[in-house]
Amino acid sequence: MVFTGLNILYYFFNRKKIGNDFTFFEHEKFLKGNYFVKEANADADKNYTFKVYELDEKEKINKSIFFVKQAKKFDSTNLLDLDTEVRILKALNKDANLGKYVPTLIDADFNNGFIATNYIDGSNLKNYLTKNHQYIGVIKDEEYLVSNIFIQIARLMADLHGLPYKADFTKYTPLPFHLNVEFLDNLTTIIKLENAEVVSKNIPNQETINNLKAIIPLLKQIDYKSNALIHRDTHFKNFIYNPTDKVDVQIKLIDWELTSFGDRYWDIARIISSLLDIGNNRNEKKQLFIARVIQQFWKNYHINSKKVSTPKNVLKVVNFILCEKLLRQFELMVSGEKIDEDKISELLTCLDNPKSVVINYINLYYELTNA
Repeated sequence: MVFTGLNILYYFFNRKKIGNDFTFFEHEKFLKGNYFVKEANADADKNYTFKVYELDEKEKINKSIFFVKQAKKFDSTNLLDLDTEVRILKALNKDANLGKYVPTLIDADFNNGFIATNYIDGSNLKNYLTKNHQYIGVIKDEEYLVSNIFIQIARLMADLHGLPYKADFTKYTPLPFHLNVEFLDNLTTIIKLENAEVVSKNIPNQETINNLKAIIPLLKQIDYKSNALIHRDTHFKNFIYNPTDKVDVQIKLIDWELTSFGDRYWDIARIISSLLDIGNNRNEKKQLFIARVIQQFWKNYHINSKKVSTPKNVLKVVNFILCEKLLRQFELMVSGEKIDEDKISELLTCLDNPKSVVINYINLYYELTNA
């Protein structure tokens, strides 16, 4: 059953309880309520998403009560993602520390490929930091506010990476660490069949293939270790911030379907990369502000995780940032777009000398190692 705004409530009103796992929709108050459904993200490639609102006596929206996400394709990958998200949310909802940072699991149905959680009110962190705060770092109170956000995120990531559930989740090694010469010589054969025709027109030229081959030995020198449970998708769109919450936790992390056993610094690299993107302009005050936020985030992450900050780990994070950018290039190709050949050349130069990248990124090496 594919959900729409018209049939989703009918489904939930007739939802049958499965064991003792999910009882929300049996609740008498819900069955007597009045609701309105709105599609949350019509542009999403992978999922249908809906917000369910409760209406008051005058048929006006009173509040959002839950959020529904349904896979567009019921294939093995999407169902595995659904199973992963259900298992991790069940575990995290019971955790005294991490339960405050994540959505509450309400319902899930593998036959119809959906998951329902409570609705998280607020703005995603990317919008909050870029749209609502164009002059970020100029006002002292803003600096305190944003620094406080990343202290919360540091605590969240440290608690997640310290969980003992490693054996329960798939081991993840990012695509760049699987690259080999055979892979590059047979690019057309490793693309999914439905995209093969489109992608074959966008295979990189020979110079770019050679640059990719030159990158392979550099990637093998990077110390990627599977040592923690990681979220894998810690870009700012998945952090929801609500400054009006009168609690100690105002940050929530959503979309847990990719949770895996991997290198803890892969998550950290994505967060720092997102911060660097915000500071990537000619506004010196903004750059220095972002550098201080990174410093505070890095320091608090290591304090909370009881790990030692070392120059080696700084370089690892920089290399992971570069690997993620390489991964994005392959994702472009798989989706039918052409690899940015100049970007590949730039990544080769950076991976060959990551210390130069550290210096270029607002003296990141100094900021982090002196945290």
